Amino acid sequence: MLGAPSKKWDSITFAVRTPNGKMYVTVIDDEAGKPVEIIVHAGKSGAQVHAWAASLSRMMTTALQNGAGLNDLIKDLSNTSGDGNVPHTDNGVRIRSGPEGVCYALMQYRKMKYRELREKLNAVEDDDDNNGRRPARLGR
Repeated sequence: MLGAPSKKWDSITFAVRTPNGKMYVTVIDDEAGKPVEIIVHAGKSGAQVHAWAASLSRMMTTALQNGAGLNDLIKDLSNTSGDGNVPHTDNGVRIRSGPEGVCYALMQYRKMKYRELREKLNAVEDDDDNNGRRPARLGR
């Protein structure tokens, strides 16, 4: 019997509409907030697109664990279009293939992390500026 995991890792899942149907991309972070695993789920079990998604998940996770960064994955996946006649849109963004769907989800993840970091830095800056007190009055 397996025991409880010794580490708590956070994850977030993004749903993206693609020409092959809805795709779910989960990014798992370690304790430091660094992405260490990406899971892509698309299609039904046994379907070709499901096998593709599982393989891509393993490749991206292996790349992350061996020094590749999220930006490397985004760069490699971007502009990979498929043979779908009608591009699907997700919030006004044209998603032309499964790889572009994964790329879009990773960019949304990166955007979310940037906002979180900016909020933390602004909170720290506000605390440092005032140390909980009103600023001293200058002059007179």
